[in-house]
Amino acid sequence: MKQLFIMFTSAILFLGCGSSSGGNNNTTNEKLSTYSPTNTTITSTHTNSDNTKLTSSSQTYLEYITTIGIHGEALDIALSDDGNFAYVASGDYGLQILDISNANYPTLIGTYDAYGYVNHVEVIGNIVYASYSAQTWDNYERLNAYDITYPHSAKYLGYYEGYTSNDHKSVVIDNYLYYLSNDTLYAVNKTRNDYQSYTLYTPYALAVCKGYAFVANGRNGVSILKVKGSVTSSLVNP
Repeated sequence: MKQLFIMFTSAILFLGCGSSSGGNNNTTNEKLSTYSPTNTTITSTHTNSDNTKLTSSSQTYLEYITTIGIHGEALDIALSDDGNFAYVASGDYGLQILDISNANYPTLIGTYDAYGYVNHVEVIGNIVYASYSAQTWDNYERLNAYDITYPHSAKYLGYYEGYTSNDHKSVVIDNYLYYLSNDTLYAVNKTRNDYQSYTLYTPYALAVCKGYAFVANGRNGVSILKVKGSVTSSLVNP
């Protein structure tokens, strides 16, 4: 995949390298609405995606922290390598950037225009790729690239036509499996074969880093929960 993106980056630099007109950093201190979930749902049994029967856990695998409102809808999320910034695909509002260096107090630091309805985002090194899909998660029509060497002032690089990638619905870290199913985030302890679940609004995607789960939660923005498993990683779809 990384080799593919290197090829993509070369195409991007050819098509629009150095252009900054596509990026518009217009949200620094704007106050946005937030959402607080009203309940936690834990049931007695649950069938995992591989048809494994699990039992509910008395342990705390998930602890709700906060939700930060953004413009539009949070449809996908990816994290910087150091875990200090979150990049959110937000439909008609393009790419939005959050400072999550203190996960208890996330801050929206930038909104950048992108072609079409952006519903997927990837981070590779100091480049963010925000893509537009017409129908499904698997068939992308246009990939927009941004230089995030300085996340508070991202720079639009250009675009590439034609791109395919997986969704961001599952993460495995420190023997815990985190995944989204319908309106719920599940945390499965693979050693104990039990789980805890947390009901959210419309979760589309998640990333896990430094003991926190960051969930793209539709119109309610980005929800943050403490989780077990502290290895720094934003890897998805094991």
